[in-house]
Parts: sequence; structure tokens; C-alpha cells
Amino acid sequence: MYKDCIGKTTIATKIAQNLLIVNRLNVLLNLVIAM
Repeated sequence: MYKDCIGKTTIATKIAQNLLIVNRLNVLLNLVIAM
């Protein structure tokens, strides 16, 4: 039970980090397109 909870939290953290990276890439792309 405890280990399962930690596993889910780790997965959620990885997903959140991936979303942040994607958001940054999108911002960079938008800046390039704006130029």
C-alpha cells in the first residue's frame, strides 16, 4: 500500500516534469513563429 502510493507519486511527478518541458518547447516555438 505504502510503496504503491510512492510509485504513483513518482509517476505523477514525472508526468508533471514532462508537461513543463513540453510547455517550454511550445513557448519557444511560439516565439520563433512570432518572429
